[in-house]
Amino acid sequence: MAKVEHYEEKLKDQEKAAEALLSEKSDAITGMKDFARQPIPSPKLGMDQVSLESPSCPLTWVSGSFTRSQAWNELQKEGRVKENQVLSQQKHAKRKSLDKAVRHLQSISWNDEAGMYPDVIKALETAFYTKSSICVVNTSKEGNFHADISIADFNDERTIYSLRYFIELKLPGSNLISSENCGQVLDYCHQVRSKQPYRNAFVAILSNVKSAWVFTVEYQRSSLVVTKAAASLIDAIIYADSLSQMQRRNILPTLKKPLSPYSDLAVTRKHFLKINQPKKRGARFDLGQLSGERGMKAWEDPKRHLGDELVLKIANGSRGCVD
Repeated sequence: MAKVEHYEEKLKDQEKAAEALLSEKSDAITGMKDFARQPIPSPKLGMDQVSLESPSCPLTWVSGSFTRSQAWNELQKEGRVKENQVLSQQKHAKRKSLDKAVRHLQSISWNDEAGMYPDVIKALETAFYTKSSICVVNTSKEGNFHADISIADFNDERTIYSLRYFIELKLPGSNLISSENCGQVLDYCHQVRSKQPYRNAFVAILSNVKSAWVFTVEYQRSSLVVTKAAASLIDAIIYADSLSQMQRRNILPTLKKPLSPYSDLAVTRKHFLKINQPKKRGARFDLGQLSGERGMKAWEDPKRHLGDELVLKIANGSRGCVD
């Protein structure tokens, strides 16, 4: 009898040990399942990675539309986006021809955004910028600035330096005013700002041809304010063209004769570059017309100047000088 009881107790102890082991395995498996169900933590992006300290260094973005969306949403939360604005009807001598061209665009169906670019560029060139030196450039893939269409003074590596405004296109039927699209427009404004550092305001158009939004971005020391206004594409183009001319006029130097024929080659943070083909080499003129505070009174072509073109490098300061 004693042996039987001994074996029964031993068997119970083995059963308890087995149950405990199974329980431990079950807890481990449950824990693994719970861990697997937890969402993967993602790095915090957006405004934590931007810098507003220096006007010469625009907002720096991590690539990707998600980051642009998040940064745009942060601007809205901070009250730096003026919304619910409506652009009034704009007057212009070429309004009728532009209206006809836009109505034609609205009758076209495109399979992708890239198909829109040549049609919109042609409409602008033939209906609005006719007989004009202004360039309407497809910058969607060329260079380092990828806004869809850029309106600038040059169609080469100087495009972004001389850019007046740009147009970002989206297919009709898409969510035109999404945070992703708004953030994309703002991102491009920052890129232009880095190349035109002393221009404090920029204008851009976001459109699907059937409707449009005009963005004006004003940089105010360590901050910025964005105004977003609904408009027709016709009014948006007329308004952006006019406003960008005023914005640019404030940053480009106006020189009296004989420097006035010099056209702008580039604008950098510390200098303006102007170029011309002087008719008379070696001609002397009063530099006081450029800077009355300078001690120099006359100018001679540099001795190393051998060609017909001459580039002036003008320091951007309170007094100004020619290097």
